Amino acid sequence: LPLTVGLGTCLVSDKDVTRQVTTALECGYRVIDTAQRYGNEEGIGRALSAAFAEGRVKRDEVFVTTKVWPANYGYKKTIESVKESAKKLGLESIDLVLPHWPGIGTEIELAQQNAILRQQTWKALEDLQRDGLVKQIGVSNYNERHLGELLDYAEIRPMASQFEIHPFNTREKLVQMCQDLGIRVNGYSPLGGKGNPNQVTDQLLQ
Repeated sequence: LPLTVGLGTCLVSDKDVTRQVTTALECGYRVIDTAQRYGNEEGIGRALSAAFAEGRVKRDEVFVTTKVWPANYGYKKTIESVKESAKKLGLESIDLVLPHWPGIGTEIELAQQNAILRQQTWKALEDLQRDGLVKQIGVSNYNERHLGELLDYAEIRPMASQFEIHPFNTREKLVQMCQDLGIRVNGYSPLGGKGNPNQVTDQLLQ
């Protein structure tokens, strides 16, 4: 995972994302983040395919991340959904794939099912990496407990952990845990999340 600023595509339609990714590549962006839930993997694939075909960028110069939506958790569904994501993106191998959230819901009644699905999904991602469809695997929105649990059964340690991090939500303990374990921190919403309206005008961010 390159140490750089990437283009997030959450809330960008499949139609608009082709233009945005094309422009981003022209401006020097080389990290593109998407997810199955965003519904724009095909649009990103169109932009990437055109850029590669026209020689504007090489495949090994671009790093693409996508995320498995909880509805696709479980061993078989994860395998099938990631294969579909690769097809939509037009990539023989996706650079980084993450489970989007640590569970299918936050209700206490789902705790055991969530734990089972996390393990099954991770096993599927490990096998996808071994098979070459995925280059690296990591996690998204995992807290310290989820990450510690994962390390108890993981045969392949996560390369990256993606979570919201900014001056209003610094997550020092989780950042330190990742650094101690050699896991890259992949932050999103660097100017603040939805819970901090008007934060980009705060003096801290000027």
